[in-house]
Amino acid sequence: GVTSLSTLAPTTSGWLNGLNDLFKIVERPSERGATVLEAPVNQNGLKLYIAIDADSFGHVQRPGNGGIRLLNYESIDDAIDDAVRLAKGMTRKHDMFRTGFSGAKVVIQSDHVDLSVIERKGLMEDAAKALHALEGSMYTGC
Repeated sequence: GVTSLSTLAPTTSGWLNGLNDLFKIVERPSERGATVLEAPVNQNGLKLYIAIDADSFGHVQRPGNGGIRLLNYESIDDAIDDAVRLAKGMTRKHDMFRTGFSGAKVVIQSDHVDLSVIERKGLMEDAAKALHALEGSMYTGC
């Protein structure tokens, strides 16, 4: 199973390694100030990325918060860049309004030209499983 994030120390070397049971670590926080995880999706042509601003990931006292974006990005790198940018933007919003949250974002990259062919209920169930596994380190909606 997935290691409880509340027991992980963000300053410990390799603290993200406990997530490998469910997530693929795409980017570590030292690179751009955000952790980016890839979560499994049970539909072809979709990739789900979760970006959590380094200010919040693994800190129970300041969980990440942000929405879900589904787009046809030109590349996976574009999707990841957008997720990091949006997570950092959410941190600024939460800081301005003193919500107690930091920034995070779920970005779903689609290979489908017609997004209406995506089975949305299943996709949201996959996203919910990933968020549940993060044990309160990220919430959607505000």
